[in-house]
Amino acid sequence: MIKEQFPGWRFSAPSSAAAIESAEVDLGIRLPEELKVLYMQADGFRESIGNSSYLLPLDELVGVTTSLWMEWEGFRPEFDIKPFVFFGLSSADEAWGINWKRPGEIIAFHHHMEGEYELVGSTILEVYKADFEKLT
Repeated sequence: MIKEQFPGWRFSAPSSAAAIESAEVDLGIRLPEELKVLYMQADGFRESIGNSSYLLPLDELVGVTTSLWMEWEGFRPEFDIKPFVFFGLSSADEAWGINWKRPGEIIAFHHHMEGEYELVGSTILEVYKADFEKLT
């Protein structure tokens, strides 16, 4: 359970299976199982020191993801970020995305990266721990 891993963080109430399914329909994809498990524990949470939204609420996940997909498709169509679902924000204000086709790929992306992104981990928990360690 994520709440046991990170005591003191600010967690929202869990998402329902119907809400997760609705997000999948809105995006037209299946969310990775690791992400669904997190949403079944909390519909968003923030770390305890700063104000980073480590897990966006589902409606924000849909909004941020579709916005980034459309923005970059129109701006730089050769830069394909559609394999990524953007689920959270790092302490450096980068958007974290998980590859919904290959869930072991998690990236950090910021619009200032000019059509590039950085591979930051293979599990969401690993990414959370690494980012949080930078703050402490």
